[in-house]
Amino acid sequence: YDFYADSNKPGVNKLDTIKLSSQIRLYRENFPNAVIIIYPHWGSNYKPASDIQMSFAHNYINSGADYVIGHGAHTIQEAELYNGKWIFYNIGNFIFNAPGRYKTKSAKPYGLMLKLVISDNYRKFAVYPIYINNLETDYCVRKLDEIELNELTKFLFKDNTNFKIVNRQFIELMN
Repeated sequence: YDFYADSNKPGVNKLDTIKLSSQIRLYRENFPNAVIIIYPHWGSNYKPASDIQMSFAHNYINSGADYVIGHGAHTIQEAELYNGKWIFYNIGNFIFNAPGRYKTKSAKPYGLMLKLVISDNYRKFAVYPIYINNLETDYCVRKLDEIELNELTKFLFKDNTNFKIVNRQFIELMN
């Protein structure tokens, strides 16, 4: 693509996963109590998580990251509890000025807002799912109905049971 940076041109930097993993390890060694969150812009638009994303995310966790929260694919991708750490491969759109391509791409029309509360004694992670198909909502996100919430949790968490739905407004995660 023409927008990537190189030694003679400004632009978007490519993700160097080896360098990033090394930086995560170094940071973990120097700051053992830090909370390290990796937030990559990755994934193919309107597609499930790829094997490469999964490999990179596992590598980041193995290097010392606490969470991986991906974005950029315009739809949700799977979530995983890996070695006791949460990975969200893609949180989908929140407010995005596109008419919605979910039906034509066979993608899930959901987005996720995440809330992480960190204290000395615990970490609490909440997921606020929203419906984001602008063709159907006239560019106004809304909460999911019960059927949509069930579809989302089955897709997102597969067989993982380390979550509970609270008042249909948010999903609380447990490590």
